[in-house]
Amino acid sequence: MIYIFLSMSVILNGILAWFVYRLIGKSLHYAENISFLVDCFSDFVAHLESIYKMEMFYGEETLKGLLEHSKGVKEELDIFKENFLLDAADDKETFDEEETTQD
Repeated sequence: MIYIFLSMSVILNGILAWFVYRLIGKSLHYAENISFLVDCFSDFVAHLESIYKMEMFYGEETLKGLLEHSKGVKEELDIFKENFLLDAADDKETFDEEETTQD
């Protein structure tokens, strides 16, 4: 009887370990995509600033509003990136420690 429970426990723990492994992998994938998104938006803000500073467009209220709005969105994305990547980095460290322990 105890062997049945032991084998069921081993199987269940194996399934849970596989699930956690896949979950951490997906989390790291999302973290990479978020970093890419933030970097692309940073490039957009820099490009918009360069256009606004051109003599032809300097002082244009619509561009000024767009620039301020994009800077606000970039700040929010940076905050989100810090929070998300901090959690993802913690998960990765835990995951790496588990792999080292298993080897």
